[in-house]
Amino acid sequence: MSEIPLHGYTFMKYIAKRKSHDSGFTLIEMIVTVAIVAILSSLAAPNFRGMLENNRATVEANELVSGLLLARSEALKRGDNMTLCTSADQTTCAGNGETNFAKGWIVFQDCNDNQVLDLVAVDCGNAAPQLETIIKAQIGSDKMVVTKNGPAADQHFFTYKFTGRADLAIAFEVKKIAGGSALKAVRVARTGRVRTVTCSSGICPP
Repeated sequence: MSEIPLHGYTFMKYIAKRKSHDSGFTLIEMIVTVAIVAILSSLAAPNFRGMLENNRATVEANELVSGLLLARSEALKRGDNMTLCTSADQTTCAGNGETNFAKGWIVFQDCNDNQVLDLVAVDCGNAAPQLETIIKAQIGSDKMVVTKNGPAADQHFFTYKFTGRADLAIAFEVKKIAGGSALKAVRVARTGRVRTVTCSSGICPP
């Protein structure tokens, strides 16, 4: 029986080495794979962005709803007007210059119904004048824009009367910070009832 020549052993090592190389990706396969991933990513990106914006709009709408419901319940409990107004510092109303409720707001006991958190004691129907009280303060966000829609769009406040009713029905619209159509709307009926609706292509259900 003859011995296997050394060069044959070397040849077998070469074959094994070549097979191990063949098991990887070629440059063309890698380019095709990267191209497919890029195409799929470009298709998924708009959907992901839209989902993220809708989630942010939902958060803003829910925070506003919580403030409105609190204002109404406190108005009924205290027998006083309650106002929710825009506020950048969570201690005073921002005034007519700021109509974006996403920048922050406060709910306060508005005894004299002037839509201003008075810094001096006022008549609240008690034996002696007293300071109006902040019930809740909400820190602002730069993710969305929340403004009133309709005849009171330029107002920086919303007031519940001591009866738990409102002077007029109003809607707050939640939009992207860069503008565009409404994603959510918070509707308040004159009876004081609050509800949130989802808008489609800027059209919000009544």
